[in-house]
Amino acid sequence: MQNDQRESEDIFITEANQQLDSLQSILMDVEKEGLFSTSNVAELFRLVHTLKSSSAMMGYTNLSQTTHHFEDILSRLREDVGKNQPLSAELLEQVIDLGLSFSDLY
Repeated sequence: MQNDQRESEDIFITEANQQLDSLQSILMDVEKEGLFSTSNVAELFRLVHTLKSSSAMMGYTNLSQTTHHFEDILSRLREDVGKNQPLSAELLEQVIDLGLSFSDLY
């Protein structure tokens, strides 16, 4: 049973690292372009949603709850971007910083 748990943890860590690499890459592209597009917000949301679900499935409640809060922020961002409401440079930078800080949690 412990081998199964360890194997599950290894898979979680591997997949989470891949998702976080993608998240960081998207955030760096957003920083370079100076805006969030519909597609990169959707991809960020998908990545974070998957991380939230995976951490909950592993029983990492605090991590799942923290991820859920970031998912909520991305949900709001997705709504704003979908309505073509541009973010101020300050807010854009804050979301990028939050996303990069979030990825450091894992």
